[in-house]
Amino acid sequence: DGGSFPTFPGEMERLELGREGEDQEKLQREEEARIQNEELASLAQEKQAQEEAALLEMEELKRAEEEEQQRLAEKDRIQREQEEQEKLAELQLQREEAEAKASEEAERQRQERERIMQQNLQERLERKKRIEEIMKRTRKAEQSDTKNEDKSNEEDEDIEEDEEHSLEKQDQPEKSKCEDFCLEDDLEALCHFTLLQEDSKMGVDDVFLNGNKQEEEEERREDGPSLYFSQSVET
Repeated sequence: DGGSFPTFPGEMERLELGREGEDQEKLQREEEARIQNEELASLAQEKQAQEEAALLEMEELKRAEEEEQQRLAEKDRIQREQEEQEKLAELQLQREEAEAKASEEAERQRQERERIMQQNLQERLERKKRIEEIMKRTRKAEQSDTKNEDKSNEEDEDIEEDEEHSLEKQDQPEKSKCEDFCLEDDLEALCHFTLLQEDSKMGVDDVFLNGNKQEEEEERREDGPSLYFSQSVET
């Protein structure tokens, strides 16, 4: 080397060994660093793989949960539709039953009204028949009494004609008074008979709906003609 220090044979070997040792240590350090880096990279890859697996698992779980929710939602929808259909069917059945009951009630009321109308008609016919019978008996009695009255009047007229010539001047005022009384009696009897006929005709054509009014009217008609006729005859 030409330097200031001399070189000994053994020193060269030591220096060579030192350089080799340093190179070996450097290589070892580099190898250790490489191995460490590889381990770190492997750990990072493993961690990334684990994270990706976890993420994939989470996605699978989320997808499974969504599918389960969809399945439950579909099940609930089908159940609600079924319940709604059952409810509608029940409401339809109730509506049909209510309509059937209403129809039955309407038919029952119609039959009841028809029965009442038939009953009222039958009662009216029976009352009309009884009133006609009463009127027939009344007319027969009136005709018989009228004949008797006419006969009595004819006899009275004959007697009056016989006595008229002898008592004409003396009894003239009394005769006028008697004629006035007879005229008033005839008018009163005629009025009673006319009222009786109108009242009886009204009773035959009238439509009776009230039971009390029917009975009172019937009793009045049954008793009325005889009373009117007896009063007119007595007068």
